[in-house]
Amino acid sequence: MNDAIIIVGGGLSGLAAATYLARAGARVTVLERAAELGGRAKTTVEDGFALNFGPHALYAGGAGVRVLAELGVAFRGALPATSGLLGIARGALHTLPGGLLSILSTDLLGFGAKVEAARILATMSRIDAARWLDVPLADAQRLFLHLALRGVTSAAVRLGALGPHEAQRLQSDSAAQLDRVLGECAMLDLDALAQPAPILEIVGAQHDRLYSRLFQS
Repeated sequence: MNDAIIIVGGGLSGLAAATYLARAGARVTVLERAAELGGRAKTTVEDGFALNFGPHALYAGGAGVRVLAELGVAFRGALPATSGLLGIARGALHTLPGGLLSILSTDLLGFGAKVEAARILATMSRIDAARWLDVPLADAQRLFLHLALRGVTSAAVRLGALGPHEAQRLQSDSAAQLDRVLGECAMLDLDALAQPAPILEIVGAQHDRLYSRLFQS
């Protein structure tokens, strides 16, 4: 293979592709705008604390681990625990709120702040944004579904479970299915609606895998 190939992006995927191509005999150039290679697979140390540039699902196994093993690249690390997370405020450690239940139980917020947060969330849920913005209800519902799907695929990209192009293709391929969901559910009233987030929070709290909770976030 004598072709010259340019790869844009020096993250794990770009470096792995460049390695495969180079070993096959290609002349490969990797373009990376950052000062260092590695993409989100980078850790910096500040005042003794190790800070990951971005979370990813590499430690959970899968194709990424198999590729690195095939290329002979060793790495260290493990899935972080999600229980017992703490935050520093006003010079003291507090339970770090990560969802509805932890917001209610944390001592980081006072009773009044928790009540105010609940009041604001309840008020927001009753706002008819489509009417105030003069947007047809069907368009607002369709936008909500697409944004919800984009949030999930964006989280998957950040975690390394999906590539950017794969996520875009998934978003595009799901358009017909989202329209079908809209057609079946558009006429439901408020009494028929349900919010599964509290249930997901309870289930998610039992997981020790950070990436599984980030998808809900």
